[in-house]
Amino acid sequence: MGALKPTARGEKHLPVGSFTRKRFSADGPRKVPPNTLSLSAASNVLVILNAMSGENGGTRLVLGSHLAGCDPDKVMDAKVNTISAEGPFGCAIITDGRYWHGTGSNQNKTDLNVILATFCDSQFRPQENYTVGIRPEVFAKASDQLRELNGFRL
Repeated sequence: MGALKPTARGEKHLPVGSFTRKRFSADGPRKVPPNTLSLSAASNVLVILNAMSGENGGTRLVLGSHLAGCDPDKVMDAKVNTISAEGPFGCAIITDGRYWHGTGSNQNKTDLNVILATFCDSQFRPQENYTVGIRPEVFAKASDQLRELNGFRL
């Protein structure tokens, strides 16, 4: 028994990230089978630089949402229960990239400082587009190796 596949046997698959609540197959809309699940493609790591809590805007998570097989819907999921990811300075919180998550409301007067890193499979683009976001003066001084690491090679 292998990993669950996001489409039924014999159907044309959709690229990861193209699934919706109503479309799980390139063959068109159909009723969602009970065991469809997009495979995990990313992990998020939050390194807490000062204590993170619900009071200072800590990340809100929807437990079990990584198994939903779809993105949240503003109407259908408007009243979904969330929990606050909390931890002390130096703690790291690691989540499956499929978790529904968002920033909480900061009720304190202090800033929340967190380093967020996303790790994804090699077939996905990073959230930062280095070929557009790199400063010209940094590019001018960059070695061939650094340019290659930032996507400047075909």
